[in-house]
Amino acid sequence: MVNHGITLNFSPSLRTPKSTVEGSVDLDVGKIKERGIVAVTASLVGVLRTSANLRSINDRVAPKSASEWRTLVNLRTTLWQLDTNIDDDNADPSSMRLLNIPFSFTMPDDPDLPPSFDQLTDNGSASIKYYIQIVGKLKAWYKLNIWINRPFTFVPFDDTPPPSILGANTRTWREEVSIRRSLFGGRQAKVEVELILPDLPSLPLYQPIPIQLHIHCYSKPLPQSSSSDPSTFQFPKPPTSAHDISLRLYSFAGVTAETYYATGHEDRGLVAGFGVQDKKALKQGWNDNVTVDVSPPIWILEGDSKKEGRWTQEVTFNSLMTLQCPPSFKHGLVHTSYHLQALVPFPGLGNNVLLKTSSLKISSGLYRDGEREHDANLTLDLPPSYWEVSEAHEA
Repeated sequence: MVNHGITLNFSPSLRTPKSTVEGSVDLDVGKIKERGIVAVTASLVGVLRTSANLRSINDRVAPKSASEWRTLVNLRTTLWQLDTNIDDDNADPSSMRLLNIPFSFTMPDDPDLPPSFDQLTDNGSASIKYYIQIVGKLKAWYKLNIWINRPFTFVPFDDTPPPSILGANTRTWREEVSIRRSLFGGRQAKVEVELILPDLPSLPLYQPIPIQLHIHCYSKPLPQSSSSDPSTFQFPKPPTSAHDISLRLYSFAGVTAETYYATGHEDRGLVAGFGVQDKKALKQGWNDNVTVDVSPPIWILEGDSKKEGRWTQEVTFNSLMTLQCPPSFKHGLVHTSYHLQALVPFPGLGNNVLLKTSSLKISSGLYRDGEREHDANLTLDLPPSYWEVSEAHEA
């Protein structure tokens, strides 16, 4: 990498309204003069970018697309100018050529400022990015300035009352399907799946949220002679390990760009300790905090004849879900929401049971109490593209 004499020192930790955004810049004055830099500025920038694609039913026709962007925040200060006298206390006394210059900004106290966000689908994209930008302005007008962009994350304060999660009422989503072990497997068995969450105005980030998954399996109708033999209950047997069940969070974004409108869903990953975690940082002990209650098989009568019945068995999974996704929001060109999707597998073609919740609102879980600072280690789960530190310089 070319040494342009400018180094940015900055922590990309989570910020909220009125947060201080501060860092410093190391300047090698000899080097920046050598490269023709006449001024160095620092800026706090927030930008919203959208794109929307309109596809033709004819695959040979390239999709039409549009893009749009808006500046959300743009605060700037000058750190150094050529021939400006800098206090000697900031310089390395051995050379008088190395300067460390601090900068500080305050995030706007604007309740409409949206959170950091990044989603890319085939139909379009939306990105809301906040970053510190350092610019080295070159004297030669025909050359591109040198710049460094380093992102950080932002969330607005939660505008809903702090939830009492433990004592909250619950909300249930239910899916019931009839299945056969094979296409010619005779009479149908039955599976009921329920997903239960606290009934809250919004689900807060960074707080453990109790979640329950209840699976109730019924065998196909069997003769009364099977009632004393649980081994006749062969299918469908409920899964008894969280490892075997997928529970994923999906984000929805509606995006406007010029006159185009596009919608898209993106998989935000496994939650609450269910499924097989493929992220190395989360893989260790992923399923450990899920508790399982397996009830013994029970015989129930089928109909009024008392000549048939079904074996039934229930399994209940209890876990905690801690969210780190961007909160739901609506801001001009973009509006977002979330839903959960549980996939419970059973043997046989097309027998997997898929349960989707309705739209869920997620809020930051951080409140404007004026007394308590949030944990400095908090962050948002965003794709690697959001975190890229970009840099441009003349060769």
